[in-house]
Amino acid sequence: TVVLMIELLFSTFFIYHYIKLIGIDKKWIPAATLFLTFSGVLVLGGTWYLQFYNILTFSFLLWAFEKWFVQNKWIWFPLALFFTFESKGIVFVAIFLLFIFFYSLYRYFEEYDFKLKHFIRHYAILGGLTLLGLAMNIYLGYASTMALLEQPRVSGEYSQLDKNVSQSVFHLGDKLMYVTELMRTLGNNLMGSGKVFRQMAQNGQTYLVPDFKGWQYNYFEAPWTYIGLLSLLLFPQIFTVGNKRQKITRALFLALWALPLIFPYFRKAFWGFAGDYYRFESLYYVFPFFYFSFRFLSTPKAKLNLPVLLLTLAIWLILLHYPYQLEFKDAIKSSQKFFATVVLIAEATAIYWFFKPAYKKWAYPALLALVFIEITYNSDAAVNNRMVISKAEYKAKTGFNDFTIDAVKWLKNNDSTAFYRINKDYQSGNAVHGSLNDAEAQGYFGTKSYKSFQQPNYLRALEKLGVIPPHNESAGRWSVGFSTRPVLQIMAHVKYNFSKSAQPEFLRFGYEEINRVGDVKILKNKYFLPLGYTYDNYIPESEHSRMNNTQQDFTLLRACVADSNAANNFTDVQKFALKDTFPNYTWENLQEFTNERKKEHLQITYFKHDDIRGRLKLSKTKIVFFAIPFDASWHLISNGKEVKIFRANYGFTAALLPAGEHTIRLYFFPKERSRTWLWITLFFWLVFAGLVVYQLKFTQKKNK
Repeated sequence: TVVLMIELLFSTFFIYHYIKLIGIDKKWIPAATLFLTFSGVLVLGGTWYLQFYNILTFSFLLWAFEKWFVQNKWIWFPLALFFTFESKGIVFVAIFLLFIFFYSLYRYFEEYDFKLKHFIRHYAILGGLTLLGLAMNIYLGYASTMALLEQPRVSGEYSQLDKNVSQSVFHLGDKLMYVTELMRTLGNNLMGSGKVFRQMAQNGQTYLVPDFKGWQYNYFEAPWTYIGLLSLLLFPQIFTVGNKRQKITRALFLALWALPLIFPYFRKAFWGFAGDYYRFESLYYVFPFFYFSFRFLSTPKAKLNLPVLLLTLAIWLILLHYPYQLEFKDAIKSSQKFFATVVLIAEATAIYWFFKPAYKKWAYPALLALVFIEITYNSDAAVNNRMVISKAEYKAKTGFNDFTIDAVKWLKNNDSTAFYRINKDYQSGNAVHGSLNDAEAQGYFGTKSYKSFQQPNYLRALEKLGVIPPHNESAGRWSVGFSTRPVLQIMAHVKYNFSKSAQPEFLRFGYEEINRVGDVKILKNKYFLPLGYTYDNYIPESEHSRMNNTQQDFTLLRACVADSNAANNFTDVQKFALKDTFPNYTWENLQEFTNERKKEHLQITYFKHDDIRGRLKLSKTKIVFFAIPFDASWHLISNGKEVKIFRANYGFTAALLPAGEHTIRLYFFPKERSRTWLWITLFFWLVFAGLVVYQLKFTQKKNK
C-alpha cells in the first residue's frame, strides 16, 4: 500500500506539472489534475496494482516530452524513456511511444505552420532523444525484447496475429461493446461495479464476483474511458476558437483516437494483435476530450458558444437515457444514471454562468465543487467499497494463507532434498478464476502456471505430450502443468501431492499419506525421481510421438526423448527399441523404471533457482536430465569445461556426459547479455553525460 501511495503521489506530481507546461490557466489546474488523477484508467485500472506503475511511467514520459517541447530541456525525455524501458519492457515502450508520436504531431501542428526544414529538424531531435533513451538500456532491454519476440504467443504457434489481422479493418463490434464504451465514459459504474457482488458457482465452489453487466461481463477488462463529465461538455468548444490549421489538427487528433472505439481492429493493433484489450490505452481514446476542454478554458478571451453547449448536453443526455435495457436487461444502473444526469445539467449551467462576467466569481467555485463531487462519487465504489481482506481474514487459514503454508513448512523441516516439486488437487485463491500460481505465492515448486508469456519449450512439452490442445492461446497462458498426468509428474520431479479431499485421487497412483496439517493431507510419491537423474537409452521424437499417451508417459521413464539433431551425437548411448514397450504396465514395472533412473543421479551440494551444483558419478556414458524448461541461456559446466545442453523430452534440459566422476554446475545467464551490449550501453550513457555537460556549459555561457 505504501508503494502504491508513493507511485500515486509521483504520478500526481508529473500530471500537475505536465498540465502547467501545456499552458492551462492556473485556476483550472486543480480541476484538470483531479480529472487525470481520478480518471478511469487510474481508478478502475488502479484496482490492479500494475496500472499505478503504468500511470507513473506514462505521466513521467508525457511531462518529459513537454519539458523538451515547451522549454527545450531535453535531458528528461531520454531518462523517462530509459526508466520506462527498464521497468516496463518493450511492450509498454511501444504503446507509450505510439501515443507520444501522434501527440507530438498534434502539438507541432497546433503550434507551428508547416515548414519542411523546421519539421525535419524537430523530428530528428525527437528521434535522436528516443534512440538515446532506448540505447541507454540496451543491455537489459535487448534481452527482454528478444525473450518476448521468441514467445509462442507473439511469433509462434500460439499467436493470434493471423486471426486478428485477417479480420476486416472496418469490422464493427457487438452492441454491448459500444454501450459499455459510452457508459464507462459517462461514469465508472453505470453498468455495475466492484461494490455490488453476486454469487457464482464453479467447480463445486462458490465465489463472489462483481455484478457488472458490461463488455465481457468483466469489470476490470471493460474500457476505462471516464475522464470527467466537464470534459465531455466542453471539448466541442475548442472548434470555435483558433485558426484553420489548428481546427483541422484538432479534428484529425480527435478522429484518430475515435477509430479504436468504433473499429476494434485498431484497438487490437495496439497490442500487436495479441489480444482483445482496452486497459491502459483507454486513456488515449478520451484524452482529446480532456485536452481540448481545458485548452478552451485557458484560451484568452474565449467566448462560450451556447448553441454548441446545449447541443452537446442534449446529445449526452440522449445517449445516457436511450432505452438500452430493452436489449440489455438491467444493464444500466438507475442511481448512477440519475447522478450523471444531474451533474451534466449542473455543470452545463455552471459553465454558462462562468462566462457571464457578473457571475464568474460564483460560478467558478461552483464548478470546482461539482468536479470534486463528481470524481468522489465515480471513484467511491472502485476505491472505498471493494471487497478487501480484513485483518481477521488475513490471519485466518483461508485463501493463500490456508494450511498449505504450514504443510510446505513441515516438509522443509522434515525433507532435506534440495529440490522437489509439489502438486495440489485444490486451489487456494478465492477468485472466480482458479489460481495457478499458488506455488509462487506459497513458497514451493510446482508445475502449474499462469503467465501472459509462458516459457516456449515448457508449452512445447505440454502440447507434444497431449496435456494441452495444440495452438490453444488460452491453455497456453492458463497452464495446468502435469497435474492431470501422474506418470509425467514422476518425470518432472514431483515428490508430494497436497489434498483436501476425503479420498485423494493420487492414492491410486503410487502416493501414500505421510501426515496431515490442518485440512491438508500430505501424500508422498513412492516413485519420485530427483533433479539430475540419468538415462542410458534414447528415443527419437518422431518415434515417441506415434505412441498413445500411456505408452508415451511410461517410455519417458525408460528413455530420453530427443530430436534428430541431438540424437546424432548419441554414439555411446543405446537407442530404445519400440519392441520393448509393454502392452500393459504394472506397479512393479514403474518401480523398476524409476529405480534404474535414480541409480546414478546428481548429488546436489548447492541449490538456487539459477545456479545448481553437485557431484555425479557415472559407470558409463549417460544422459543427465533436468525437468527445467530448455533455454540456451542455461550453461552446464562439468569438471571446469562447458558441456553442450540439448532439448529433451520435448521441452526440457539434458546433457550427454561420459563415464567417470563429474563436478557439475548448471547456471542461468541470459544469452543476450553479452559484454558487447554492456559496452554499447555504457557508451550511450557517456554520450548522454557528454550532452548534459555541453548543455550546462551552453546555458551558463548564454546567461553571462
